[in-house]
Amino acid sequence: MDFLYVKIPTAEESADAHHPMHEALERALADAGLGTLLGWGSSLGEAGDAGLRPLRFHRIDVEVAELDAARTLLQRTLAVLGAAPGTELHYNVSRRARVDVFGASGWATRAQPAR
Repeated sequence: MDFLYVKIPTAEESADAHHPMHEALERALADAGLGTLLGWGSSLGEAGDAGLRPLRFHRIDVEVAELDAARTLLQRTLAVLGAAPGTELHYNVSRRARVDVFGASGWATRAQPAR
């Protein structure tokens, strides 16, 4: 099994705001036999002038059986669900971090810089 996570830009603080998306992604993965959601939660942005960290992303952790097939399915499903531009799909290939980013022209893949 492989691990990946979805990072969705948001300012929504309600815990239930993304519940329909969770259900749709879980159903799509299960129907295709490709994986399951492990969990989700909010991620904070960088600290601002007042030291406050605003909500910036909703993260969904996913375990998948076939990485490429699951990525394709998740990309298609997220687009149909109206995922915000800037939505990211993070995963590793041969221990190298990769990210697919959703934009105006669809999904684009890029390597993550080494940290």
